[in-house]
Amino acid sequence: MKQTTQPPQHGGHRLFALAALLVMLASALLIPAAVQAQEPEPLPLDGPPPAAVNASDLPLPMAPPDETEADIAALLEPSYNVPTADELAAATPKAYMALVTKDFAPIMADRMGFGSGDRLSDYRDISSLYAGWYVNWGVRLRPERPGGMEYMQMIRVNQDLIAGCPRGTTADRNICPYKTPASYSYHPTKEVIIAAAKANPGSVWLIGNEMDRVDGIGVWQDEMKPEIYAYAYHELYNIVKAADPTARVANGGVVQFTPSRTEYLNKVWNTYKAVYGVNMPVDIWNVHNFVGSEFCRKEKINGRQERVCYGMGIPPGSSINPNSKGEEKGAYVGEDWRHVYMPTFEKQIRDFRQWMRNHGEMNKPLIVTEYGVLYKALCTHDNPNMSYEQCVAAYGANYVNLENSEVVQDFMLETFNFFMTAKDPNLSGVDGGRLVQRWAWYSLEDAGWAFNPYTMLYSPGTTVRSETGHKYASFAFKNAAALQYP
Repeated sequence: MKQTTQPPQHGGHRLFALAALLVMLASALLIPAAVQAQEPEPLPLDGPPPAAVNASDLPLPMAPPDETEADIAALLEPSYNVPTADELAAATPKAYMALVTKDFAPIMADRMGFGSGDRLSDYRDISSLYAGWYVNWGVRLRPERPGGMEYMQMIRVNQDLIAGCPRGTTADRNICPYKTPASYSYHPTKEVIIAAAKANPGSVWLIGNEMDRVDGIGVWQDEMKPEIYAYAYHELYNIVKAADPTARVANGGVVQFTPSRTEYLNKVWNTYKAVYGVNMPVDIWNVHNFVGSEFCRKEKINGRQERVCYGMGIPPGSSINPNSKGEEKGAYVGEDWRHVYMPTFEKQIRDFRQWMRNHGEMNKPLIVTEYGVLYKALCTHDNPNMSYEQCVAAYGANYVNLENSEVVQDFMLETFNFFMTAKDPNLSGVDGGRLVQRWAWYSLEDAGWAFNPYTMLYSPGTTVRSETGHKYASFAFKNAAALQYP
C-alpha cells in the first residue's frame, strides 16, 4: 500500500517491529521537492593518522525486522485484550488488597536511561536498574513502562533510493543514487503516529535516528541529505503536534558532533528557515555522543570499485571530497583511542551546546539518546598486517585495552558523573546551567551486533544482569536525589 501527498511523487513504505504484543512499527511516505544549498568551504581535518594502526570501526544497528499490516491493525483495535477495571475487581479475592497492575519503582533516576531492542518484560529485575526512561527506536501505542519508566517515541525516516536499490545495498550513491526528484519515506504510518500520540499525551517524540549516517552493505539507519530532512521534520512535527499539542518534539540525533556533523545540522537549520520562514521548532535538542572515525574509500567488491564507509562514515551531502587515493576523511581517522577518551567526549557536548547558543537555542533542554562503547578492541590478534604487540606499540601512550571490562565500566561511570555535574551558564540557560538534561546508555542487551560485550547492562543472550548493569544500577541508586529531573 502506498500513500501520496502533495507536493509531488510518492514512494514505498516499510513495516518494522519486534514480534511482541506491545510492539508496533509501520511505515508511510511523504515526498518534498529537492532543495539547492550553497556548499560551504571544505572543513579542516583533525590531522594525519598515526602510521600502521589497526582500526576497530564498526557500523551501527539496522532498523527492526518487518511486521505485517495485520499486526499493526490488531494493535489499533480498541479492546487490545486489556482487562477492564470491573474485570480486574471481579478477579480479585475480596479478602485481599486490590491487584496491582503496574510496577512502580520507589527510586528512579529520571535523568538516566538506556537503549533497548528487546521486550522489557523479559527482564524481571528491570525496575531495579532505577532508570528513568528508555528508547527502543520505534513508535509504540502502549509502550512497556516497568517501574514507571518513561518511553520516548521515535519516528524512522529515510531518503528514497531508485528502484532496485533496497536499503543496505551499498554506500555508493553512484551505484544506488537517490530518487529524482528527491523523496522520502517514514514509518510507521501517519495513522499509527496519530493514534500513538493521542494515547500517550506529553510524550517525547524523536524525528529520525542518525540521518547523518550513510547506509552500507547490510546495515542502515535513517540516511537523508540534510535539506530533505528539513522537509521530513516539518511534516512529522506538525503531524505529532496536531494529534497531541502537549507532545515534546526533538530532532533526530546525529551520531557525534564533529565538524562534518556541524555542517549537516547547519544545512538542516538553514534549509528549514529558507523554506518555511521561521526557525526550526524544536522543543528538546537531541544528539548522540559516540566518538568514532569518519572514513570512506573505494574498494573492489564483486568485481567493481565501490564506496565503502567505516566507523561513523561521511554524512550525506558533506563537502568533504576524496583525496588522490579516493579516501574521504573526516574527524578521528586513525585515532580510535578517542573512543573512550573523556576530553573528546566532553568537547563534543560543549561544542553542541555552543551550537545551540549560536542559534538562539541555549534555553532549551539537551538530551543524549544514545552513546556507549562499540569497539571491541583497538588491536586484534588476527591482523595479517601487524602483530598484536606491534599494534599496541603503534598507539603508544594512547593505547587503551577495550577487552578489559573495567575500562568500559569506568568510562561509563565517568560519563555519568560528567552528565550529572557539568554546568556552564554561558552555554545552558536551563536546569541550573547543566549542559545535558538526560542521557541513555547503549545498550541494555543489543547482543545481535558485534559490539563490545561489556557495554551491555545484561549479559549477551540472557536476562541476567551483567557487572556493567550492576554498576549502572548502583550509580543510579546512590545518586537518585541528584538525578531527579523536573
